[in-house]
Amino acid sequence: MQPARILPRCWINQQLSEWPGRRCGLQSNWRRGPLSALATAILLLVLVPAAPAFAASGSDAGGGEAVVETLVETVVTHLSHALNPGTDLRCDEAAQRLETIAFSPTDGLIDYGFSPAQVLVKINLRNISAVAQERVIDLNSTFWQSITVCQIAAGAAPAELLRLHRDAPFGQRLIAYRNLVIPVVTDAGAEQTLLLAYRSGGTAQMKIDIYDRQAFFYRSVSETAQLMLFVGAAAFMVLYSFLNALKSATSVYIAYAVYVTTVVLYVIHMEGVSFQYLWPDSPRWNAVASAYLGLGAILFAVLFGVLFLDLRRRFPALFYLALAHMGVTLAALVIFSFGWQQVIKKWAFMISLAGGLLCCGFGVYSWIKGYREVRFYVLGWSILFAAGLLLTANHWLSGFMAVQVGYELTRWAVLVEIALFALALADQSSMVRRAYQHSLVREAELSASKARVTARLLESEKQRGNMLERLREQARYLATATHDMRQPLAAFKLSLANLAGDQPLEERQVAHMKQCVDYLDEVVEQTLEGELSRSGELLREDAAVDSVAERFELSDVLDNVAYIFGKEAAKKNIAFHYLGTSVVVEANPTTVMRIVSNLVSNAVKYTPAGRVVLGVRRRAGEACIEVWDTGPGIDARRLPALYRPLQQENSAAEGSGLGLAAVKALSESMRCTLTIHPKNAAAAVVGTHACLCLPRPVL
Repeated sequence: MQPARILPRCWINQQLSEWPGRRCGLQSNWRRGPLSALATAILLLVLVPAAPAFAASGSDAGGGEAVVETLVETVVTHLSHALNPGTDLRCDEAAQRLETIAFSPTDGLIDYGFSPAQVLVKINLRNISAVAQERVIDLNSTFWQSITVCQIAAGAAPAELLRLHRDAPFGQRLIAYRNLVIPVVTDAGAEQTLLLAYRSGGTAQMKIDIYDRQAFFYRSVSETAQLMLFVGAAAFMVLYSFLNALKSATSVYIAYAVYVTTVVLYVIHMEGVSFQYLWPDSPRWNAVASAYLGLGAILFAVLFGVLFLDLRRRFPALFYLALAHMGVTLAALVIFSFGWQQVIKKWAFMISLAGGLLCCGFGVYSWIKGYREVRFYVLGWSILFAAGLLLTANHWLSGFMAVQVGYELTRWAVLVEIALFALALADQSSMVRRAYQHSLVREAELSASKARVTARLLESEKQRGNMLERLREQARYLATATHDMRQPLAAFKLSLANLAGDQPLEERQVAHMKQCVDYLDEVVEQTLEGELSRSGELLREDAAVDSVAERFELSDVLDNVAYIFGKEAAKKNIAFHYLGTSVVVEANPTTVMRIVSNLVSNAVKYTPAGRVVLGVRRRAGEACIEVWDTGPGIDARRLPALYRPLQQENSAAEGSGLGLAAVKALSESMRCTLTIHPKNAAAAVVGTHACLCLPRPVL
């Protein structure tokens, strides 16, 4: 009986990449260059759809059912496993060690969690057919810290088929395939035992599958086609994300691009593609890349969520919670860099799960609060979170699900998620554009409203100027007439007094003359008061010109007032503070503009130094416009007189003395409350405080 033998190193490469009749030594040259890549792609496109047909046909070429039947009839297998209680296994002592270790049978799944001990797997193969049988043992694992495969056959010394340590490059594998696979041949009637001893830097879970040559060929082609489809779609998403990041140059697009790149690298690393194609000569980096890429992916995922959901502005508490998780992730990366690698790998799943839960929760909370642009974001995280939950449960609950199934589920969940995130960004950009267009329309409406108010104000100011000019002319006339009349009367009184002294008259005559003079003086006073009263009527008539009330935003009026008098205040080195508002009132905007302009003008004019404040205070059903200044203030005893025309607090000051009278008349025309608070030395009240209260409509 001939001993069992291992397949040549180039066997599976020949099955996957050579045309029939080509030799193993030439296959590496054929695989180089764009032409070979194109031919491989065409071959995959042809074979992937055809594989199910081959599997179902049961023809001589081999298929799914025929392969299983052949396995059962020709090769009897028995799998068992155990933890190595002693030192690491050597093949020269494998036969003796087998007798001292108690193995437990298994159907192919071995799972010792995150155990740092060496795991032993015993595979018994017995060929009961009349011809040699070729088998491929797929370990469904992309990398182990160390693995040794010993071959034990009857009548032969144990042989070491494979030994890979932590520093072994990808090229030392028996087959250039992303998973660790072991090809073996069992001769007719022969029996052999393969002993696998491996150690993991993370989870020690392994799922062993045994295929014949054709079944493994179809399976590898199908899986490679699916993986290449994922890589192609992922590469497109990475390119798309970076193009958007370069185009927009915003932090949220940059975070999305980095996240997509990191998570795609993590997925293809877990599939074994990175070690095969990206860094085949860097096994030490490959051993720790899963932790760096996985934790990096969740770090940038949370960062993307913070920026996309605008947590810092909208929800500060959630923002600090996200910062705390990012801090924990960074701490785990730092600790992993200096040791405790297996512990960090174990907890990395929980950190990733917590990050996914936070991001999903942040999105749901934003949706509840009315931010509808997060719908695709929530859907993407829900899908990935469900896949991550299953994968985490698989690592914590032994035998819950095969590792490869978990990775495939996560792979496609990631692809769907990053596509949904792209839709979320596009949806958000669309909503931002619509909001911007709406704001432009609103701004145009406000500008038109301000233009109308300004035009009406200019017209009203023109009318007011004409009326003030008439009042000034009338005032000058009355002042001149009064002066001309008072002087003769005074002289007449003096003459009477002298006459009474030099030439005594009867007391009755003197009294009569004085009564006449007093009467004339009273007539003059009444005439003057009548003219002043008519001046007040003119002011009230002026106030009634624009008394039609309408709804408008106070900012339409106050912005103009602040713009006009802010410059005047700056010329006098007076600090002018304007507190903007969005309150809506029901009044005449032109009249309000005139009242506030008079109040602010007086505040700036009579404040030698200090500041002037213009703002609005909301009260029950009212909006009160308030003007504060740090000027000399108004004496409470003089305040009633100042509401009459041609009256001033300071007679030396410039002006016509019509300001407060006009303001009073205008406020009465709108039936609004105007209050002027005088200075109060006892209460340490500085300056003047004017308050105009306008009704607010019920919206």
